[in-house]
Amino acid sequence: MEYPPRSAVNQSRLFALLSGFCWSLAGVFIKSLALHPAVIAFYRSLFAMLFFLPFAGTRRWRARPRLLFSGLAFTAATGSLVWATKLTTAANAIVLQNTAPVFVCVLVYLLFRERPTRPNLVTLLFGMAGILVIFGGAAGAQDYLGVSVGLGSGFALGIYFVNLRFLRGFDPFGLMLANNLVSTLVLFGFAHAGLWVSASELVALACLGVVQFAFAHYFFFRSIEHISVQEASLISLTEPVLNPLWVALWVGEVPSLPTFIGGGLILGGLALRYITPDQVLRARRTAS
Repeated sequence: MEYPPRSAVNQSRLFALLSGFCWSLAGVFIKSLALHPAVIAFYRSLFAMLFFLPFAGTRRWRARPRLLFSGLAFTAATGSLVWATKLTTAANAIVLQNTAPVFVCVLVYLLFRERPTRPNLVTLLFGMAGILVIFGGAAGAQDYLGVSVGLGSGFALGIYFVNLRFLRGFDPFGLMLANNLVSTLVLFGFAHAGLWVSASELVALACLGVVQFAFAHYFFFRSIEHISVQEASLISLTEPVLNPLWVALWVGEVPSLPTFIGGGLILGGLALRYITPDQVLRARRTAS
């Protein structure tokens, strides 16, 4: 079995890290905008769709049932995250969405009987332990509806990640266009009554759609060219660490002590995964 060059694998891991960084900016935008979550989610998808439209227009791609399914899961995951961020703290919302790797591993095992590799399993356990610490420390104070919506976002994102394996060869620009087109159409029904926004809000929404949303997903799709969906989703666990940090610096919403402890566990798990000697990585790399 031939593995991709080490440089290609490292580049894919960098793309996954960049996607986590871009995704982590969501909390700042959502908390700063005094708009209904459906309106924020609609404009974010709309601007992302417009960003990818010129690129996708130069490529040949055709509609598939998997594209519609991808778009619906995409809408559920991203739209519910915006809603959860409005209902509870940004730290709680993003941590709950990052239960997605748990659902990914479970779904991949149930559907394809693929067991996670040992390095990925160790990282997964550290990451989930960190998430549980953060969740447990905040559970007594957070809104139950926000918790439910955030957890639902994690489940939908897990489904979305698994579905990507059926679209691995699909042009990423076309995929992003399809996802955001479906999202824009679905969310319009919830947001049409509040679409009138100020010029400054429109600029912020454009930045949210292009920088935080379009770039993040493009980087993620590039990352899974040479690493597994499981590994890419594990690397993007840096998002729940950075997201509350940006919110604390910009909005003043300071994360609790459990958030810092859980973040340390997440980063520690990632460090254990990627400081493994190369020869051990090669011997164990059966799914990544």
